[in-house]
Amino acid sequence: MPITCLQCEDAACVKACQYNALTRNEKTGAIELNEKKCVKCSACLGACPFGNVLLENNSGRFVKCDLCLGEPMCAKFCPSKTLEYK
Repeated sequence: MPITCLQCEDAACVKACQYNALTRNEKTGAIELNEKKCVKCSACLGACPFGNVLLENNSGRFVKCDLCLGEPMCAKFCPSKTLEYK
């Protein structure tokens, strides 16, 4: 089951990150994770009230939806067209 970031306007994950590893992409509106700045402190993981920041078991990386850089594949391939991106 996909976990989709809600791209909150006043995002708790962004506020919790003291390393500026999470920033909003002005073009797409997505909150993106800069892995080079991320120190894996887990603050974003605990801050997201929806549980939409995840820790990958295999790699130990934090991941979250970045709207596929403005072309979200979940919306593109949604069979019922319930998901849409504007």
